[in-house]
Amino acid sequence: MSNDALFQELVQQHSRAYVKKSTVQSENGQVLFPKPREPKIQAYSVRQTYGKVLAKIEEAFNKNKPLFNLGIYYPYSYPIGEIELDPFEENRQKQVVGLIRTSFLKRFESSVEAFKTSCWNLLRKLLAWIEVHAETPHERHQLDIWKRQNAELIGYIHEHQRELFGDGSEEDLEEDIIPTEMLEEVQRVDRSQFNVSDIIDDTISDLNQIVIFLRDLRDFKPSQDKKLSALIKLLKTDSVPRVFTSAFVTCSRLRSSAASSAKQMSASRSTVVRSMTIAAMT
Repeated sequence: MSNDALFQELVQQHSRAYVKKSTVQSENGQVLFPKPREPKIQAYSVRQTYGKVLAKIEEAFNKNKPLFNLGIYYPYSYPIGEIELDPFEENRQKQVVGLIRTSFLKRFESSVEAFKTSCWNLLRKLLAWIEVHAETPHERHQLDIWKRQNAELIGYIHEHQRELFGDGSEEDLEEDIIPTEMLEEVQRVDRSQFNVSDIIDDTISDLNQIVIFLRDLRDFKPSQDKKLSALIKLLKTDSVPRVFTSAFVTCSRLRSSAASSAKQMSASRSTVVRSMTIAAMT
């Protein structure tokens, strides 16, 4: 393609290597690029931020014996008898589970608020899956017991639906914490091929693990987030602060915390913080 005339006319290259090469050929050989700034590193302690929760996270996401099963995304690990499994589908399910675990850990590293939001979202998806698949009296009883044991948590979810999930306005909040659309999106697992009862058992275990995380982080205050404090400190000294994050919740929390912190800065620094670029790459 490099020798194709049409390709050369249509495709524009803007890489540094291309600019250097073209400049040397057409001009005086001098190539001027802005000198990149050295990245500023601000140390912070994840352990000081999360405390005892960190150990629970490590245990739950242990690579060899994870407490997080995520069986609803990997029914191929619950076959009934000797059934023929599609290797492509089995590998896909494994990758989905691995991706979810990795995403959870990235959200955990991003901020406390991002991790909590992921917990809320996954909890609701797990509940939706059990609601659809719990058919036997024993399975319905399991679900009912879990709901009664976590009635306070379910009440909190219902009261804060819009804040947690962005589910419409105050007037049209769902009576149930699981919207009808979410139930309709659940793909049914064939009971003749897979042990749905075992998947439900492991899913309830996952729900309990999420509840542990949420309760441990329930009273967490932004002032306890060492990473957030370190970023705010860095923003106070950077003339043109720009922060990029893959988690929108982290972006929102940083913006509000930076605005609050700006009140304690000089007038010029406050202006910089109020106008700083915080982009969420989602």
